[in-house]
Amino acid sequence: MSDEKMLKIVKRIKDRRQALGLSYQDLADRTGMSKSTLQRYETGAIKNIPLDKLEVLTSALGIDPVELLDLLKQVPLYEVAAGPGRINSDYATETTSLLNLKEGEFVATVRGSSMAPTLQDGDLVIIRQQGVLDHDGQIALVKINGDESTIKRVKKIKQGLYIYADNPSVFSPIVFTEQEIGELPISVEGVVVRYVREL
Repeated sequence: MSDEKMLKIVKRIKDRRQALGLSYQDLADRTGMSKSTLQRYETGAIKNIPLDKLEVLTSALGIDPVELLDLLKQVPLYEVAAGPGRINSDYATETTSLLNLKEGEFVATVRGSSMAPTLQDGDLVIIRQQGVLDHDGQIALVKINGDESTIKRVKKIKQGLYIYADNPSVFSPIVFTEQEIGELPISVEGVVVRYVREL
């Protein structure tokens, strides 16, 4: 973590402690940490606060740990079809806060059940934008006819592109020939790198 980010974290901890009217001793009693350690955190004498200690501090101070670490950012939320229908994924329907979104990644809500049980209707998927697969059978965002998108497993085969679902009762596999890939066109727009599911 950068020194600048650590200074911001330490300032948030100090501001919150003071806003609650807590002394170092009060916070020590709440956290089980020593008063001197807490003072050294706030003065910057200890440069790195271990994550387990941050968790204890955020709990004692009533701070959202994600907010403290400043990991949340608002990002556009798209929709991708995981069913027999296809929908346009070119525009965001809303925004969401998400952890650890990396450069070149975007978030989409899965709509449909063709990728169940792997991906379920309503899951958020993080898609890394790239035009090629990392391996055959990877779950990818595929654009068909240049404007309709679907999320399916994709495999490169001799005849062209084999697109299939984890739940074939909802979506039957399709083979696109090399000619169809060029004419329609068909393109891989990105690959699913992780997903988030509400429990």
